[in-house]
Amino acid sequence: MRIVVISTCIYPSRITFDIYGSESYRALLADELARLGNEVYLIATEKSKTRYAKILYVANYRKIGSMWEAEYRAWKNYKDIILSADFVIDASATCIYSERYFFYHKERFKGFWCYYRDGHETSFFVPRSPANYHVKSVALSKLVAKRVKELLKFEPYAIPFSIDEEIFKPMKIEKDIDVLYLHRPHIDKGIITFLRLAKKLKDYKFVLAYDCYSEDHYKWHDIAMKIIKRKGLRNVEYIPLNKSLDKKLELYNRARIFFAGILYKKYVEAMGLTSLEALSCGTGVVACKYNFGLYDYAKDCNAIYFTDGSEEEYVKAIKSFDYDSKEARNFVLKNFNKRLMAKRFLELYEKEIQQI
Repeated sequence: MRIVVISTCIYPSRITFDIYGSESYRALLADELARLGNEVYLIATEKSKTRYAKILYVANYRKIGSMWEAEYRAWKNYKDIILSADFVIDASATCIYSERYFFYHKERFKGFWCYYRDGHETSFFVPRSPANYHVKSVALSKLVAKRVKELLKFEPYAIPFSIDEEIFKPMKIEKDIDVLYLHRPHIDKGIITFLRLAKKLKDYKFVLAYDCYSEDHYKWHDIAMKIIKRKGLRNVEYIPLNKSLDKKLELYNRARIFFAGILYKKYVEAMGLTSLEALSCGTGVVACKYNFGLYDYAKDCNAIYFTDGSEEEYVKAIKSFDYDSKEARNFVLKNFNKRLMAKRFLELYEKEIQQI
């Protein structure tokens, strides 16, 4: 079967070049679909890399100045391959199906096309033209699917991330970090709450780890550094990742607790990719159960401590949380191993193609 996975023209799809996460995992999806015996093409921006799928490059939109133009060029250059596919997984930023350049050629397409959004529910608005409301959609979690149904009156399928367990694995290394924050620097991700907890727990070592890629990132990084200096938080260290996968793996393994405290009420964490990566390395996670997509899949996982969102509950968790590292990793191996995402998309194809 011929499958085309369309990524964005924004960030690379490359597991060893993990900037934000979701784009890189489209390369993993394409590779696993190929390993299952399919002919797979990944349309992705420069610096993307696959192991088994064939890659078709599209220009980064920053060089062109327009996301719409970049993805139009992707369509123009690879139209024949896209239209000849049996299955298209469209994770493009603009949703190629909804644009006029596909709409007028859709009679040539005889396969199954799905619209894939791996963010929170508002990502389904960008764009969502009337022309493609009938296209089957895939959300990253049951939580997002539920929110989309409430907002847009249709319910997408829920297919969560898979983790490359061969890369994210335990290391024999001392756990000398009490609490690790490894997300983009932003209030949405709980960076301010993280620093408040550090102030309350001055005998515990807290580590912030990330790179900055935008003005917004630098803004929140500067805010965090000023708070650390003003409050005299000597127990907090900032470690830049420098785009290093090895550094990420080391920090995941050094941490006793991975902090996933999403306390900004307007923000929804669609799934929690970094939480899954940490668990795959055998590190326990402390998180807020509200607005957190992983909660629906991990209510019974003893390697995740779900709080009610209060700082008091987080303090209690950091002081007392005890877990089995093997259970943390086994949870990922059983529910999110790298083959599962590909298999779930193929199951969706088999179900829907019969109705076309």
